[in-house]
Amino acid sequence: MTQEELLVKINALAAKKRQGTASPEEVEKLNALRGEYLRGFRAMLDQTLENTVILYPDGSREKLSDRKKKRK
Repeated sequence: MTQEELLVKINALAAKKRQGTASPEEVEKLNALRGEYLRGFRAMLDQTLENTVILYPDGSREKLSDRKKKRK
């Protein structure tokens, strides 16, 4: 399921919850979908940061992931 599809389902269930018409099963499903969405979001963010390059004024480059490894 794509992130957009997850958001549509999350928003629909959240609206039902706000209206007070959501069953306990739907609230449970909402929490599961939110968790799945956050896992996907974090994975995409990690991938973006892994591919980020710092360009210094002197023209040198350093991958952000290399910089993180140096600090450890």
